Amino acid sequence: MSAIAATQPVPPSWRDLGKSASDLLLKDYPIHGTSLEVKTSSYPTTFKVAGTRDAKSAAIAGDIEGKYVDFKNGIVFTQAWTTTNLLRTQVELENQIAKGLKLDLATTLNPAKAQKSAIVTAIYKQPSLHTRATVDLFKVSWRWCSR
Repeated sequence: MSAIAATQPVPPSWRDLGKSASDLLLKDYPIHGTSLEVKTSSYPTTFKVAGTRDAKSAAIAGDIEGKYVDFKNGIVFTQAWTTTNLLRTQVELENQIAKGLKLDLATTLNPAKAQKSAIVTAIYKQPSLHTRATVDLFKVSWRWCSR
């Protein structure tokens, strides 16, 4: 039984199945307007500046993003600031607690509107298994019971 399980590949995520077609339509042929993306890197940090101009409304939206990768410890830290004054932070930890486990914390903050969100995602991949669990930390009601 273990020899059969060892030869089976990890199944892809449902999100990954349509990624190539989505990238082709949205990145290679921008039909909604004009877009510009500039990337530069200096190991282990990467910077990206991106912007789009809507063809109908002529509105311009953009963001600046910094990404730090620590391959030794399996940590990826990404932070972005958008033209709508939205601050995004993402911290990823992969294969550190258990082999095949990826933890992801994605937060957003809009200081002008006092809005915030924090979503934790756990992805576990093993041969013949691909699971995902997501928790929105600000929408979960915690209740402590003691007797």
